Amino acid sequence: MVVGIGLKQSNKELQDIASADSMVFSVTDFSRLANIEQELFLKACEVVVTTTTTRAPLITSTPKSVYPPPPDLCKGKNDIVFVLDTSTSIGPKKLLNETTLAANLIDFLTNRHYNVRFGALIFNLAPKKIFDLKDFTDKALMRETLLGIQYPNTPGTFTDKALSAVNGFNMFGTAAGGRDDAPDIIILMTDGISRNTTRTIAAANVLKNTNKTAIITIGIGTNLNVSELKAVASSPSYQFDSQTNFNRYLNQLTC
Repeated sequence: MVVGIGLKQSNKELQDIASADSMVFSVTDFSRLANIEQELFLKACEVVVTTTTTRAPLITSTPKSVYPPPPDLCKGKNDIVFVLDTSTSIGPKKLLNETTLAANLIDFLTNRHYNVRFGALIFNLAPKKIFDLKDFTDKALMRETLLGIQYPNTPGTFTDKALSAVNGFNMFGTAAGGRDDAPDIIILMTDGISRNTTRTIAAANVLKNTNKTAIITIGIGTNLNVSELKAVASSPSYQFDSQTNFNRYLNQLTC
C-alpha cells in the first residue's frame, strides 16, 4: 500500500511500488490524510483477510536491479590504495579523521592476518603519492606514516587528478607491489565537493570500467556532495556518507 503526498508525485512510480493499482492513494498535502483514513483502514483489513486465504501470485515481471555489496575486505588478497582529500575544505581536523580511519582499517585487516597491501596518496591542487603497495611490511611504520601526514593548507579539490594519478603513478602495477591475483580497491575519503564533478566522474569511470578497479567513497564531514560520492563509487552500496557508517559496515563483515 502506497500513499502519495503532494501534487508532483509520480503515479507510475507509486503503482510500481504498490502490490496493485488499488493499493495506491494520493492526497494533495498531509492535512488531507484524514479524508482517506477510513478507506485506508478498510483496505488494510481487506489485505489481512485476503492474504490468509489466497496464494501469492506467480511473479512474471523482471526483477528490479540489486546492487552488489561492497567488496568483502576480509576475503583473500586485496590491494588497497587510500586517496585522501587534503584540500582547504577538509582542514587539519578532518584530515586527522581520514588518516585515523585509514590506520584503523589497516589494524582491522592486518590483525586478522589477511594478505592485504596498502598504498596512499593525498590531493588538493595536485596529487602526491605517500607510499606504494610494496613500501611497508611493518604495520606500525605504515600507521606512523599515515598519521604523520601534515596538513598542507593548499586550496583546490581536484579529485579527478587524484583518481587519474592512481593510474599515472601506476599504483596497482607490479613495480609498485600490485598483484595480478588481488582485486584493486580504491578507498576515497573526501567531502565530495570537487572542482570539476564531470571530470571527477569521468576519471572514476576509467578506473571502474577500464581497469576494473572497485571504488569505495567515504564522506568526510557534514557538508557533503552525496550525489558525487555515489557517482564516483562502484555502486550506491559502495558509498558511505560517514565514517560511522563505514565502521558499521566493517563490523558486519564475517572476518
